[in-house]
This record gives sequence, C-alpha cells and structure tokens, in this order.
Amino acid sequence: MFKKFTPIQSASIVTLLAGATAILFGALPLTDNFVFHTKALALFITTLVLVVLFLVRSFMRGSYTLTMSPLTPALGLMGVLVTASTFLANPYPVDSLLGYGGVYLSVIFLALIGGSLLPQLKAKSGFRTFTILAMILTVTLLTQLVGFGPATMINALFSVNLPTDLAFSITGSTFISLQVIVVALVGNAAHVFLQKRRDAFSLTAVATLIVGVLVGGWAIMPGNPGALQFPNIQTSWNVALDSLETPRAALIGRGPDSYGTTYDRFKPAQVNATEVWNLQYTQGSNTPLTMVVTIGLLGFLSWLFIAFKFFQMFAKSTEGTKPLGYLVASTFVLQLLVPPNIVMLSLQALLLALYIAAEKKHYPILKIQAFAAQIVKKISSVGSNQREGKHLLYVTFVLGMLLVGAALYGVGRAYVAEVYMMQSSYAAQRNDARAVYELQQKAIMLNQYNDVFRRRYGQTNLLIAQALTAQVQDSTQLSEEDKAQITRLILQAVREARSATVLNPADSANWLALARVYEALIPLSEDAGNLSVQSYLAAVRTNPLNPTLRIGLSNLLASQEAYPQALEVLNQTAAIKPDFVPTHFARAQVLQELGNYQAAKESYQVVLQLLDADAPEGDRVEVESRIRALDELIASGEIPDDEDDEEAAEDPAIEESDIVPSLLTETLEDESTVVSDPSNEPLDLPGEGDEEAEADDTSDQTAPGSPTASPVASPTPTP
Repeated sequence: MFKKFTPIQSASIVTLLAGATAILFGALPLTDNFVFHTKALALFITTLVLVVLFLVRSFMRGSYTLTMSPLTPALGLMGVLVTASTFLANPYPVDSLLGYGGVYLSVIFLALIGGSLLPQLKAKSGFRTFTILAMILTVTLLTQLVGFGPATMINALFSVNLPTDLAFSITGSTFISLQVIVVALVGNAAHVFLQKRRDAFSLTAVATLIVGVLVGGWAIMPGNPGALQFPNIQTSWNVALDSLETPRAALIGRGPDSYGTTYDRFKPAQVNATEVWNLQYTQGSNTPLTMVVTIGLLGFLSWLFIAFKFFQMFAKSTEGTKPLGYLVASTFVLQLLVPPNIVMLSLQALLLALYIAAEKKHYPILKIQAFAAQIVKKISSVGSNQREGKHLLYVTFVLGMLLVGAALYGVGRAYVAEVYMMQSSYAAQRNDARAVYELQQKAIMLNQYNDVFRRRYGQTNLLIAQALTAQVQDSTQLSEEDKAQITRLILQAVREARSATVLNPADSANWLALARVYEALIPLSEDAGNLSVQSYLAAVRTNPLNPTLRIGLSNLLASQEAYPQALEVLNQTAAIKPDFVPTHFARAQVLQELGNYQAAKESYQVVLQLLDADAPEGDRVEVESRIRALDELIASGEIPDDEDDEEAAEDPAIEESDIVPSLLTETLEDESTVVSDPSNEPLDLPGEGDEEAEADDTSDQTAPGSPTASPVASPTPTP
C-alpha cells in the first residue's frame, strides 16, 4: 500500500490514522475526567509526531516547505490569536495549554502540517476511512444499547463502574457520537447521490449510519439515558455580550478554557428561576458564542475566515473530492448549532488535512530557505539537494526538536499528575490519609500550575490537621513535635488555597476554599475572620448569582455576631433566588437572634411552603417545632436564653496553643500574588485510617451526561 510513497509520507498516513482512531475510541479511566484527558493526550502526541516528521523532511530537503492552500493564511491567523488569548488572558497559561488552548493550537497544526506532509491521496481513501470509523462508532452505540458495549469492557479491565447503557459513550457522550455519525451520513448520502453507479459499500454505509442516527437521536431525547442539558441560545448570547466589557476581553477573549468561570460571572438572573440554576456550563450553546467569550471577537472572525475560505475552495473542487468536501462542510454547519468538543475539532482538522492533500496539485508551495522565502508553483520544483544556509537549517532543526521534546515531556508530566490525583481520590475512599496527602503532593510536584490540584491539596492539609488535633487530644496533650506537624499542615493549607486563587482568580471555588481555610483559623488569629469575609466576597463577585456562597458568608457573619450584616446578605440572597429553602431558613435564624420573632416566624412559614412534597418528614417537623417555639415567645413576650440551637460543628476546633502564632500571623499577612512553591515534606501520622482525608469539591453541580458541564471530581472517573 505504501510502496509508492516516501517514508515520511507513509509515516504521516499512519500517524493520522492512529491519531484519528485514538481520538475517537481512546478512553483510559486513569484520571478524573478520563475521556477528555485520553483524547487530549492522543491529539497532542499526534500533533507532535507530525511536527517531528515535518522537521525531518525539511532537514532532508534543505528547506522548509508548506502547501499554500487558501486556508493557510486563515489557519495561521487563528493560531496567532489563540496563542495571544492563551498567554495574555492569564498570567499562568499552563492549564490552558493543557486544555482547550492546546487543543485549538494542535488542530491548527494538524490541518497545516498534515496537508503538507500527506501525499496527494485520492479523496476516496480518506473518505472511506472516515466512514469506516463512523460505522464502528455506530456499532459501539448499538452494543451500549443492549448493555454490552465499551463500558462493560472498561469496567472489567479497570475495575470501575461506568454506566453500561447509552448514558456513556466512548467519545465522551452519545451526543458527540451522534455528531460524528451525522457528518459521515451527510458525506455518504452526497456520495451516493453524485455517483452514477451506487456501489455496495456506500449503500451499506448509508444504511448503517442511518441506524446510528436513529439510536443516537433517541438516546439524547429528554428522559432517555443520553439526555443533555445545554444553556439556551439567549443565555449564551447574554453571557457573550456581557463578557466583552473590556477591550482586551473583546479582542482576544478571556482564555480558551475560561467559559465556565465567565458563565458563572455573567449568566442572567432569570437562570436562577430554572432547574439548571446550579450548573456550570463550560461551553456555550454553539461554537461561535463560545469563541466570542474564550478567544474574543478576533478569534471568532478568524474562524469565520477559515469557514469562508473553505467554502470558496469547496465551490471550485473537482467531483472526486466533493464527498470529502461534504464531510468538512457538515462539520462547519454543526459548529453553528452545537458547542465545540475535542472530538469534532480534531476530526475537522484531520478532514481538512486530507482535503488539502487531495487538492494540493492546485496550490503553490511556500519554500523557506536561509533568510529567504519564495512561492513555487510545483512540488517537483522544491529540490531535495539544496543546502544554502545549512547552518541556520541545522540550528532551527535542533531547536525544533528540543521544543517538541520539551512539549512531550510537559504533556507527559501533566497526564501523570492527573493519574496521581485520581489515585488520591481512591485513597480518600479508603480513608487512607497518608496516601491522599502523598499522592496529591506528587501531583502538584509534577504540575504546580493546576489550581484544582492546589485547592484540593490545601483542603487535605486542613482536614488532616483537624483530625490530628482531635486524635491526639483524646489521649494526651500535644507534644512539641505534634504542634510542629499541625503548624506545618495549617500553613500549607493557607498557602495552597491562596495559590489556587492566584492561578485562577476567576474561579469562585478557589475563593470559597480559601474562605473556609481562613474560617477554620478564626480561633487562632484575629485577622482570620476578616480574611475569610474578604474571600467570601471575592467568591460572590466571581459568581454573583450563586445563593450558597452568600449563605456561607452570612453564616460566617452570624458566627461573629454581626447579625445586621448577615441579614443584609440573606435579603440579597432571597432577591436573587426567592425559592431557595436554605436562604429562608438561615434568615429566620438571624431574625430570631435579632429578636424579630414575627419576621422569623414568617421566614419559617416560607420554608414550609417551599419544601417539596417528597422532602423528609423530619425537616417539616423541625420547622414546625421552631414556629411553635416562636409563637410561645411572641405570646409571652419573653427574651430567649442564649442557648445554642445549632448543631455542634463536625470539625474539631484547633486551639491557639496548638500552633506557633507568629508563623500563622506571618502567613496571613503575606499578600504576595505569586504562586508559592509546593511543599514536598513527608507526612508523619500517629495513627491512620480513621480520619476523613479529603474534602468534597464544592463547585457547582454537573448536568448528568452533559459534555458542556464541568466534571465534578470524584473517586469514580467521569467521562
């Protein structure tokens, strides 16, 4: 098959085929968000291998050559804008490079370099390959439908518990699988229609793909296993418009991975009246509205430029490449209707590379040699023995290979870090505090720029410090060694939580984690209370419509006996979400502390009205008993005792004598905005296995099965 191609061309074909297969069907449940991480790893490796092949070919030819299709300037422009958004929208771009920033850059390189490296293949070869992959994907949907699909095999191999119905799909969701199948069906239907002779393969493919569309379409309907939750078009439109508040955000966006936090900040108030009020969407309702937020108006216009140039090419293409062109065209149409995802972006880039390769005889070649660049008309005019400027070529070749090696090393480190973090979740299930601590420590040492890692590690440090205090105090007084251990854990908790807010100040979950760390330290420092309030306020600013953040702030204020301020916060909370039961319950308690018994009674009555019919009977009985108690107080005119009606805190208190106050004061007063270096000190526990090792992540919930809602970290890997 490859005899007529050069080794570089053959290697390029194999790389793209292997990459497409891995991106479609790869899913190793070794990380929390394992479907995305597996596919991103496959995409990054595919792109880096192609870059190596491009560098080797250029070294052998003595010059850098690139097929200059009409898409080349448009793709290059988008690459520049994505790079600008990635590096300028956030002072710490590592997380973005490992997320959708890296995805966008990789697919751009795939289309540019892949189209140049591939030989002038017949369009039929790439078209049939894609069709076969889509047919295999249809088979995976059918096997999931009957309960014996890829999930069953993954569960058996890796001892996980993935859904064995269409709630799970190997692509990440049934909806994404449906998109791939629809693209293949459109191309094959066009192929059958354009052919004078209907071959058996095309007819079989159309029939199979129709079945896949029917199964996938049924699965995503409301009430079925693959049903999805998307933000409606009006909500996404409002978020996109409000996100353009500054010139930089309007031009280059807020970062390729910023949609979730931007949605939290700018979602309209009417969302709180819907059932999805507590969901964080990480993509908009379609690709253009997502791009406006993440890579700005310039990035969106560059995408429009790419689409425009492609349709210009498509209009002039030959009959032989028309079916392949229909595949590419359908991906652009789908992007107008659905959110972007790594699978469709990658497949679109691969199809563009195949399309450029099929039409490359019509395009000139950009040849860069020494300090000169020229456009040549034919591929054959690019000589293979030219050696002008060979020293510069050697230098750029070595630099390029070093950059590829560094990128591969960085991607590998980041993936291993995700594996360690997943293993720490399993250790938390076993209540193995030492393993949780050490695994999270290893993860951060490999990737210290992941704010979620730093946040979770900070929570782990605080919980272990609290558990250690309770465990030791049960039997004897704390020794100096115990005090030093607890001190170190508390200081690490503060530093890690603060580092998370520096790495990603737009994420309310980071500020909430910091607020709770400070709140736990209130018995130790007069400043901790004010710092906790400030952190809660920062969380509210980044997620102003989240009532749970405001309730946390009001509880903190109430614990400091700042009841008027707590009541003001709760009144604001009731205004943004009037039907939230915890708001009215907390408001009644504060009003009771203020002596306004009638208003407190009315708030409790609102709680009774809002309680669901299927709410636990104990909740209703508790509220009714509080109302009766208030009625007695109102009737008697008595002022209640200062007895504590609240339940005792579950976390043990840490006394001031437990740590070195000067170290804590120094840490709390440190206002540095630089990410602290992670600690690699070992953990010395006097006893293990009884304390709870890890805090639950308190970020917004995720829509079940939604590819656009952020995954919640949990001991079971989530697709």
